[in-house]
Amino acid sequence: MSRERGKDIAEGSIENQQPATPSRYESQKRRDWNTFGQYLKNQRPPVPLSQCNSNHVLDFLRYLDQFGKTK
Repeated sequence: MSRERGKDIAEGSIENQQPATPSRYESQKRRDWNTFGQYLKNQRPPVPLSQCNSNHVLDFLRYLDQFGKTK
């Protein structure tokens, strides 16, 4: 067995760790997270994620609801 092959087996191949294309769920989750991050940055003053609380989340959902983006 070659040294590289042993390393691949020990670490696992990249293909086995993550799918090549994310699922629709994962894609939407990433978009939602990025949108929330932008929402926090656009607040005056900007809100760091470390200082985000439940009120920020609820305000964000109300904001999205204006555009029919919540279910």
